[in-house]
Amino acid sequence: MKLAFLDKPFCKPNQKLMYGVARNENVEISCEVDANPEPDAFKWSLNHSQEPFQEKALPIIDRKRGLSILVYTPRNDMDFGYVTCTATNRVGTQSTPCHYQIIPAGKVHTVILPFFSLLLRTRILPSPPPR
Repeated sequence: MKLAFLDKPFCKPNQKLMYGVARNENVEISCEVDANPEPDAFKWSLNHSQEPFQEKALPIIDRKRGLSILVYTPRNDMDFGYVTCTATNRVGTQSTPCHYQIIPAGKVHTVILPFFSLLLRTRILPSPPPR
């Protein structure tokens, strides 16, 4: 006989906790929880506010795997900080939310230098032994 314990959600370990993103660029933040039964709702908030996200994010929920993905686009300096995710199932609401940090990162630029291919073809020879 297999016993199944009912438990409210809690954060899965070993998740990515810090996300670097530039202004006006999307980042996908994954919140994974363990629970029995699986969560039926997730709530996301920014910088510990009780206000739900508006026009900055679109949460995507996969209830079968205990996963919610927040697609988030910071627009100004106030949009960086901590994001929390709280899951709920029929047993209860998660006691401690999962915390994720969003830090500003510059845009990635690809720089092609005209002399780069020349550098790749140059061999560096070992220096001769001292005499």
